[in-house]
Parts: sequence; structure tokens; C-alpha cells
Amino acid sequence: MLFIKFGKKEHLEQLRNGIVHFSTLKTFQKDPTSFRGDKMEGRLYIDPKQPMLVNGLDISSFMKECVISYETNCPEFSFSASILSRKNCHKCTDGLYTVNQEYLNEMRQFGECFLTINAFELIEALRTEFSNTGSGFEYHPVVYINKTNYSKIQEYFNNLSSKNRLTGHLFLKDDTNSYRIQNEWRMVLFDFNNHYPADNNGVNVKTCYLTEMPVLDTESLATLRCSEEYLFDEKENSHADT
Repeated sequence: MLFIKFGKKEHLEQLRNGIVHFSTLKTFQKDPTSFRGDKMEGRLYIDPKQPMLVNGLDISSFMKECVISYETNCPEFSFSASILSRKNCHKCTDGLYTVNQEYLNEMRQFGECFLTINAFELIEALRTEFSNTGSGFEYHPVVYINKTNYSKIQEYFNNLSSKNRLTGHLFLKDDTNSYRIQNEWRMVLFDFNNHYPADNNGVNVKTCYLTEMPVLDTESLATLRCSEEYLFDEKENSHADT
């Protein structure tokens, strides 16, 4: 499985040398851009059909875009990358796969460069680091649902294990804009011991990950050709936590 990480060249050079940046949720909630910013990152709306009574009067109809608050007992940070799959790739005449133009148009907004990552190597390096520091983590592809479709939201949570329902909101994005095109994979770090010094943007995690894969110009992604084995299999169990 391959990850594609987009961004500035200097940031991707850090990543290829094992420094993985995890962002705070507020980073995205306050981002003004339409492709990265999301005021509802890690949040869900309260279903306005749920009653709220005062002196027997249901005042729920007067509540506009009320948001569910989630209490956490430790700092939370997230790292995201894009997955190559049949959702954003198509087969060429030579039998190999290349990225869709819609995907390239969307992702070039994230930066002028990209880095191709062996997903399993990066995950293992992060797993080792977090095991050594006693930190928790969870990772899997992001699920895209209209956040005002309350029946779909409920169905999503019902299909999760009781443990994962506690963190399900962290892996849910609205599908009413272009987020779905990004085909995001996410790892969330739970820094139980406050091991990683954080600033307003997040933390840098030093790992044993190292790759000789070069940082390339985003426009050159259009020339990518890969066999089916490199694509993410939607049927695989890509979820893990500890």
C-alpha cells in the first residue's frame, strides 16, 4: 500500500528522514482554506430532532448547528496522507494504474511537492515509537458522510466496536465538498504521558523511518504508473489501535 504526502519540499525532506509532523485538530478547524480547513474537524452536529425541554416546552427547533463536545483525557494529534486506490486511480492501456485528473487537481492545492511512502514501513516505525513512549494511537482510512445525515452517522457508529465508538468522530469527514477526493488515511496520536512537546500547530515525532524515495514535483504525479498490488484494497482490514 502506498501513501502520497503533499506539501512543501522542506517538510517532506524531514518526513523522509523520519520526522513525522502531527497536527492539532484546531489547526484544521481554524484553517481558512476550503480544501484543508474544516470547522467541523473532530466534531459532529447534534440532531435537531432530539428533544430539549424547558418547563415542558421543546426548544430544540430554535437550536442552530449545535455541536457535540468531546471530552479528552490527553492531547490528541493527527497525521494524514492520501491513499492510492481505485477511487483515485484508473487503469491505463498498458495495464498499469495512474492517478485520476480530478485527484491531481485537488491535491496540487496542498503543495508543490509530494513524497511516495511505503505505508507499512511508516506505520511500523510509528508503532515502535509510540510503544516506546507509552502513547496510544489509532489509524485507518477516513470515512466520508454528510454530517447532517443523522441516520447515516448513527449507522456508522453502530458498526464500530464499543471501544472505537469513543474515537469514531476523529475519523469522520463531511462528504458535501471536495474532501472525499483526497482519499485520506489518518493516524491519531493520544499523548497520554505528555511525552511530546507541542506548540499551537502540533508535535514533531522522531522515528526510525528512513526512505531514499525522492521528493518530486506535484505535477509529475501525472506520470505515475503502478501495478495493482500497490493500490489499497478496500476489503482489507486497515483499522488498528492500541
